[in-house]
Amino acid sequence: MKVNRGLGKGLSALFSETEEDYGKSLLFEETEDVKENGVKEIDIDKIFANPNQPRKVFEPNALNELADSISKHGVIQPIIVNKSGDRFMIIAGERRFRASKLANLKTIPAIVKKYSERQIKEISLIENLQREDLNPIEAASAMRSLMDDYGLTQEELADRIGKSRPAIANTLRLLNLAPEVIKLVASGTLSSGHARTLVSVPHLDQVKMAETIIKQGLSVRDCEKMVKDYFLSPEEKEKKKAKLQLSNELKELIGDMQRVFGTKVNAIVKKYSERQIKEISLIENLQREDLNPIEAASAMRSLMDDYGLTQEELADRIGKSRPAIANTLRLLNLAPEVIKLVASGTLSSGHARTLVSVPHLDQVKMAETIIKQGLSVRDCEKMVKDYFLSPEEKEKKKAKLQLSNELKELIGDMQRVFGTKVNAIGNDTKGRIYIDYYTRDDLDRLSELLEILKKTNK
Repeated sequence: MKVNRGLGKGLSALFSETEEDYGKSLLFEETEDVKENGVKEIDIDKIFANPNQPRKVFEPNALNELADSISKHGVIQPIIVNKSGDRFMIIAGERRFRASKLANLKTIPAIVKKYSERQIKEISLIENLQREDLNPIEAASAMRSLMDDYGLTQEELADRIGKSRPAIANTLRLLNLAPEVIKLVASGTLSSGHARTLVSVPHLDQVKMAETIIKQGLSVRDCEKMVKDYFLSPEEKEKKKAKLQLSNELKELIGDMQRVFGTKVNAIVKKYSERQIKEISLIENLQREDLNPIEAASAMRSLMDDYGLTQEELADRIGKSRPAIANTLRLLNLAPEVIKLVASGTLSSGHARTLVSVPHLDQVKMAETIIKQGLSVRDCEKMVKDYFLSPEEKEKKKAKLQLSNELKELIGDMQRVFGTKVNAIGNDTKGRIYIDYYTRDDLDRLSELLEILKKTNK
């Protein structure tokens, strides 16, 4: 019978960890003699973490949530490891490894590779940067390490890890901050956007300004103005102060209104900060559903970047759950062409989220297939799952789907008898037959036909 497709979010909404990095090994060419194809189940005790992993902090609550998910569903995507003697060092997927140990797994699915030390560093950095697992200081330190160890320029590093040169430069600038400010950025107390505005200020005043930013909840633009004012000459500061004083014209207008109306008149000018204006605009549009999913994701990302908000803090500010925030933000990791399809409404956000783990070029092809064939979210999840199957697994699946001429003929006969679509999965000795119905009348008609067949057999 036809599958109920009412659960529109699909399996992807159940898991807290996305696998955007899966298949990142394609970034580096390998010769045939170092390839080891397919996924292997490896003894978890033989696996160890990369001591040079850029990411140093793993949030305990998120790790426990992932461990619970793994206990119920297993490890959805394999980790990537590098063989080291009779043991294996993790290249990508340390979070899954840690959660699997918490879930008391004995083995874990892994893809075994053989990379140089330089490639391992690059892959670890790329994985964590693309999944936003590094805080800005960890990212900057990892970039600096790659440049120093291998003599890379900013342009060469940008090309290796898929970032723009200005993005590399802006991240590295954070290492020029005062040590106290660096600690605030690393802990998430001060955002990298706020911190970068302070780089040109002497260290002692950097710390004072950082404390003011945190205490007053200033926006990045407010910080830029504060730094600009810091470098004004005494004469320029006096001129600016004079401009801010209430004009005589406004005072005269209030006096005239009091005389005309015969009562007290006050002028209240409500001044919102840039942050408040952004939040109000976003909340209004979200509640009225005026934003498409990409506009909503971009607005959320802007609020987080400009004001150093975590997903939890943003969820609290705009009245959404943290998973809803996370799912919306994931859309920004899609290929530009797929993002355009979502923004235009041609592809739903639910369909698009299933494609996040797929390389961009294949994302576009899959999106075209989804639109052309009108696939459901669950169909998309199956398509993505099949995409990551090994060649051997694909052959096995293909063999299961092949039907003999005799079985095809039987299905054709059943379709003519029942007057509806009939599908079969399996072979001549074992399988399942599905009979579709579309209305209650269809179901009643099929029931009556079965009763007639039962009487005929008697």
